[in-house]
Amino acid sequence: MQKTFLFYDIETSGLNPAFDQIIQFAAIRTDERLNELERYDWVIKPSPDVVPSPAAMMTHRTPLSIWQKGEPEFMVIKRIHELLNTPGTMSIGYNSFGFDDEFLRFSFYRNLLSPYTHQYDNLCSRGDVYPITALYYLFHSNILTWPTRNEKISLKLESLNDCNSLATGVAHTAMVDIEATIALAKIFMQRLRTWDYALGYFDKTEDSARQKKLPVLFGKKYAIAVDGIFGADANFCAPLLWLGEHYHYKNQSCWLRLDTETLSHVTPQEVSMHTWAINKKLAEPGFLLPASERYQQKLSETKKNVLKKNISWLDNNPEILSVIKEYYCEFTYPKYENIAPEAALYYQGFWSSQEKFFAQKFHEAPHEKKTTVIDNMTSSVLKTLAIHALARIDQRLLSVQQHDLWMEHLAYAKTSPEKVIDHKGKRKLSVDEGLAQLEALLDSETVDAEQKSLLQELKKFFQV
Repeated sequence: MQKTFLFYDIETSGLNPAFDQIIQFAAIRTDERLNELERYDWVIKPSPDVVPSPAAMMTHRTPLSIWQKGEPEFMVIKRIHELLNTPGTMSIGYNSFGFDDEFLRFSFYRNLLSPYTHQYDNLCSRGDVYPITALYYLFHSNILTWPTRNEKISLKLESLNDCNSLATGVAHTAMVDIEATIALAKIFMQRLRTWDYALGYFDKTEDSARQKKLPVLFGKKYAIAVDGIFGADANFCAPLLWLGEHYHYKNQSCWLRLDTETLSHVTPQEVSMHTWAINKKLAEPGFLLPASERYQQKLSETKKNVLKKNISWLDNNPEILSVIKEYYCEFTYPKYENIAPEAALYYQGFWSSQEKFFAQKFHEAPHEKKTTVIDNMTSSVLKTLAIHALARIDQRLLSVQQHDLWMEHLAYAKTSPEKVIDHKGKRKLSVDEGLAQLEALLDSETVDAEQKSLLQELKKFFQV
């Protein structure tokens, strides 16, 4: 089986993966040495139940007129799913774990496609160049010119591109960002051993083996985590102490940051106020290095002093570590009632055999026959998702009863966002809220002429 990278990027209508949509997907497939094999670039037309964010439109600068010429979401998402699930594919982006991948999972889910198989099935996996960039900054800093923003090192792809001329074109255009990411990866491959070592962190078996070799502090694994999310002030790394496996969330372990300045102030009643813990899954950032003297030297002087103080304090207060462990390993996120079907991915769990059967039948049936498949579905959530997916293709394909349900959904989606919340309790953007945001941006002096034109175009779209 040929192993390949699928470098990809998406542009979206907003930041909420449950309620916004992908508007552009671009990808370049390469071999393991980054030689290009194929490229793809698809635009998805606006779904009628999506309210685009004016701020997002200003960022990616995709004219609505181009967006409206795209294909229905259902068709494009199905092709994306096939790409990422091609045997031997590592799908990889820049900060894809932090944004793109969750958008894809929700997009697959609401279009009745398996949300997770691209992560593990048929030798498929995921990667992310963002934490790899942090690793190279720490250990091969001479390989790039490192940009600064507000006198701090920036790992933003746009800034790296500007400083190193990685790719030509407008930033936040999907294909330009992919070309910049591949160019960055090619530079990193000049230090091939480090590149292959970094990729090993995206393999569960390898990541697990490395964690077992970590040194021990207070009887627990002790590491220096590397990831861009820790920020320039922390030098993109942080000392972590393993607390244990999470009691409720499968395949997640809890790690306590040892560079939190207020850790020594913690009491059994105020754990969350003075501590910071991270839930980590195998084969996901950050990269856990042994907390040896060599790697501790990568911490800023301020962080090293805080670390020393916190270790001393924990050594003198061993009982508090048990309290912290219980708090984080027991902690669960709040659950909300009346979650919108499109937002219920994490509430539904894995599909049953029967649900998988009906999802497959839905995809296999000609569009004009899909209504019959929908009527035979026993899962109310799956049935709702199927109605909405078919309506986004063409609402004229729906039966009378299905059409009534779709129209009720549209009314909620556009005008009653208090009744439409996601898995985090966040409301869906309404048309009125979108218009208010748009007007505020039009009055802003920071908006350039091109952005004003995009906003005026979006305003007409809202008013239809």
